[in-house]
Amino acid sequence: CYDNARSHKKRRDNALHVATMAMKDGCGKKDKVTGEVQLYQDTKWERAGVTTNQEMTMVDPADPSRRINKGLQRIGAERGHWDEHGRKPSGTGTSTVALDLAAMRAVLQKDSDFKYCKTILEEMYENLAAGACSFEMGYLAKFWCSLAWIEQYWQDTKADAREHCDFTMPGLKKAWPRALREACPPDRIRNYMQRSLDHVHALIELGRDGNLADIPSLRHKYKSHRRAELIRLGLASEPVVRQRGDWGPIKHARLVRVGAVDPSLRDAAAAAAAQAAAAAAGANLGGEAEAEAEAKEEVDPMATEA
Repeated sequence: CYDNARSHKKRRDNALHVATMAMKDGCGKKDKVTGEVQLYQDTKWERAGVTTNQEMTMVDPADPSRRINKGLQRIGAERGHWDEHGRKPSGTGTSTVALDLAAMRAVLQKDSDFKYCKTILEEMYENLAAGACSFEMGYLAKFWCSLAWIEQYWQDTKADAREHCDFTMPGLKKAWPRALREACPPDRIRNYMQRSLDHVHALIELGRDGNLADIPSLRHKYKSHRRAELIRLGLASEPVVRQRGDWGPIKHARLVRVGAVDPSLRDAAAAAAAQAAAAAAGANLGGEAEAEAEAKEEVDPMATEA
């Protein structure tokens, strides 16, 4: 099983991949060593149950001793999709319409040889299956780290490197090789591989529209209350979520500013606050004066008898 990396879906440079082919003759990918354009291989394509052979190269008009690749315009004309000038009937009378590169690619993509153009991995496994060996090759689902055991290995090695690293480049160069050797022993790697295979078989059994909650090991348990929105949208299956009350009382509130405030409203609010403060100060002064007057009216009983 392979993940969905672009390198795992690479095709040969001379493969009949319509998205990389040009309209005119003589184009193609160049070899990285020799610098020469790589020639397409001859193909077979099928229409209405009839298989037709087609050469994908032609003699170079400028140099008859060499061959060049055919362009999509010539390939489609030989198959009868349009004429030699890249025009096809418009459907109204005898008028024709010229096709651009995108339209030609869309038409040829429906032909069997272009539609089922295989990747390098698919060709390799087909060649192995043609011999005495038997293999099955498949791509893992996207965004499922638990299906690839190597991701769990990297998780252990990076955690060990962070624990034993002093966060300097010399320390990292010393801790990282040791983490690769010792952080994840072979027994644990075998357990990761078995668990990943179990998950793969479980997903194959469930199918595209299966319920992941039927398999406990596939349930994703969320521990943050911020993931409650995912549960409401149905993107999480039977999670264990910490409620807001489990986090204790909120001692400090966060200041939230919603848009800009009108200056006139701000000045009015400031004036009202100043008036309230002055009224409160006046009330305090009046209360202190009344308290002093009451204290003067109180007379010591012993002094009165004297």
